[in-house]
Amino acid sequence: RETRVEFVTEAVFIRMIQDDPLLSGVSLVVFDEFHERSAACDLGLAFAAEAREARGDLSLLAMSATMDCSSISRYLDCPVIEAPGRLYPIATSYQPPRNGESLAETVATAIVDAMDASTGDVLAFLPGIRELSDTSRLLYARLPPTSQLTGSGTDIAILHGSLSLREQQAIIAHSDMSRRRVILATSVAETSLTVPGIGAVVDSGLSRFMKLHAPSGLNRLVTERVSAAEAGQRRGRAGRLGPGICIRCW
Repeated sequence: RETRVEFVTEAVFIRMIQDDPLLSGVSLVVFDEFHERSAACDLGLAFAAEAREARGDLSLLAMSATMDCSSISRYLDCPVIEAPGRLYPIATSYQPPRNGESLAETVATAIVDAMDASTGDVLAFLPGIRELSDTSRLLYARLPPTSQLTGSGTDIAILHGSLSLREQQAIIAHSDMSRRRVILATSVAETSLTVPGIGAVVDSGLSRFMKLHAPSGLNRLVTERVSAAEAGQRRGRAGRLGPGICIRCW
């Protein structure tokens, strides 16, 4: 009854521990989705490790489904606790872009193939809103139109962090299971949101990150390859309900 749980961003945590290096009144610090890694996350863990060494009664917990547990365990000198969940088999294949083919064309082709090879909805990961829009436009031309008699067909939904909470919830709360969906998403669907009914994942292998541009001193968005851990998180979305498939476009 007396326990209080505070959810904070990595930057807020760094400010907290700089203001109070011993984290007075805190008994446990949890670093969730630690595989995502960032300078802020690593710095926060280093400060927290110093606080634990100074206090002796502070506990640290780094959590992730796909991180390298051995290295973080050695760094913190701590045991590894495994909580295995059920994950169905996922058949993984690679479908790299053809010469002169755009990212949207590659992903759209892979999505159509995934629709033919699987049941359930298809979740496709793309780096940003422009790529989501380009892929959506191609899919509307390639997927079969909705039947006027049965109402069957395919719905295309776009999911990214700029959507309102209501719009995100509308995609997550999928009620009409008679219609298949293609959900085009940024990395927000990698760990932050769980989309139900996924039978196949198509992964562009790219994500957009905010990074400091040293010459100008300003932050800017850059498109980079995802890490192996992030690719593993994306692939795992296909094995929640039953055997699934994952097509990697690289």
